[in-house]
Amino acid sequence: MEKTIDLTVSIDDWGIWRIVRFSGNFIVNSIPLVRKRLDELENGNQGKVALDLSLVTGFDAAAMSIILNFHHKIVRANGNVIVIAPGEKIREAFANIGFDRAVSIFDTADLFMRSGSVP
Repeated sequence: MEKTIDLTVSIDDWGIWRIVRFSGNFIVNSIPLVRKRLDELENGNQGKVALDLSLVTGFDAAAMSIILNFHHKIVRANGNVIVIAPGEKIREAFANIGFDRAVSIFDTADLFMRSGSVP
């Protein structure tokens, strides 16, 4: 787990999935940390990644850009990205740009784990 003043990012394995958990303000100040952690996944050829946003308290356009770019890179490498528990404002932002049509969004981690998307 790594932490900035505003954000904590941890990565855990769950079957064939890597679960990336964000806690705190996912904003422009935290981008170097987020980019570092997501680059580790891209470079490790991780094909199935779940982004858990359930503990995100702040979210801005920079965070949206990082998620979109990460999603595109993983999909181009024949992988899959899903989103877990985005708050109402994050979900609205996803809907405004159509991201909710490109990625599966689960309201809770439990729903994801019971979805059949996992081993």
